Amino acid sequence: VTVEVYEGLAVEISAPGEVCSEQDVTLNVENTTGGQGANYFYEWSFDGSSIGSGTSYTNQESTSGEYCVTVTEGCETPAITECLIVNIEQDPGVAFEADTTLGCFPAAIEFTNLLDPTLITQGIWVLGDGNTQDDSALDMVYNHVYEQPGLYDVELRVRTPLGCWYDVTYPNYINVSDNPQVNFTADPQPATIPETEINFFESAEEGIVEYMWVFGADTLGVSTDPETTFQFPIDAGGIYPVTLTVTDAQGCTATEEKLIIINDLLNIYIPNSFTPNNDGINDLFQVQGTDIDPDRFTFQVFNAWGEKVFETNDVNVGWNGSYAIANPEYYAQVGIYSWRVVVYSETTTERRELTGHVQLMR
Repeated sequence: VTVEVYEGLAVEISAPGEVCSEQDVTLNVENTTGGQGANYFYEWSFDGSSIGSGTSYTNQESTSGEYCVTVTEGCETPAITECLIVNIEQDPGVAFEADTTLGCFPAAIEFTNLLDPTLITQGIWVLGDGNTQDDSALDMVYNHVYEQPGLYDVELRVRTPLGCWYDVTYPNYINVSDNPQVNFTADPQPATIPETEINFFESAEEGIVEYMWVFGADTLGVSTDPETTFQFPIDAGGIYPVTLTVTDAQGCTATEEKLIIINDLLNIYIPNSFTPNNDGINDLFQVQGTDIDPDRFTFQVFNAWGEKVFETNDVNVGWNGSYAIANPEYYAQVGIYSWRVVVYSETTTERRELTGHVQLMR
């Protein structure tokens, strides 16, 4: 009688040594020998508990530990068990924060990764406004400016040294508010001294909680009322900037500036005598006043025979008593001279033509 004894069973299995979290783990039977050479049965187990059968097994629970396969066959050859250790990388728990989640556009937001930087090698910010930022810096601090109002989802993706990617998304995380609309009117405009009290009326949109009026470049005054009245200087005309800054319930601000016009009165002063003797006192016969247009000015002086002795179109030039028309080196005689002045207002359409007499004394 010849008895043939089969060789004992042998099996080889394969599995990834390290696997990303939530990634399926597949173990495969690579080679089986011994016994009858056929009709093998494979039983998989994890930590001593049966988990399935067949030539491969896929673990969808991503659990680290020892995975084993036991091989048997119909000839009662002793069973054999082969095991492998599989390490599943745990999700590091991606998280981040912003220095603020509310802003007024353009809103500058600083995002900070809250993971231990040694656990990651790369990060990608997805800012929700069409912009992404690949940040390989391990501190993972990123500054971004939102140029338009709206609600924005923000996502952070990180890669671990194993090459696994993990991410987290915060829906509607950043709220960028529209800045308020602001405008105001002033009445009367323009005004003329000494009636320099101006009424201001704001026309900002609803939802404004704070108002700040600033009158004049050197802050002649301020007001926090929605509508206000301000008295500008009554003794000097000018152009005064006025700004209104409004703040809404979200803390967003907007500023409007307008120029307030205060016209001078057209005042003219002409002396009735002068003494051109070069003593530094009353040596010049000159027109003075306020609101005189320097581009439309005529000043003439005539002697007793109607002869013109002086003429200028420069409001800053006066008569020094010389015979300016015929011979500037000859000084006119002591006596009474007539004059004619034509002036225009610099701020209104008013025109004045004045005549009179001046006494020249030495």
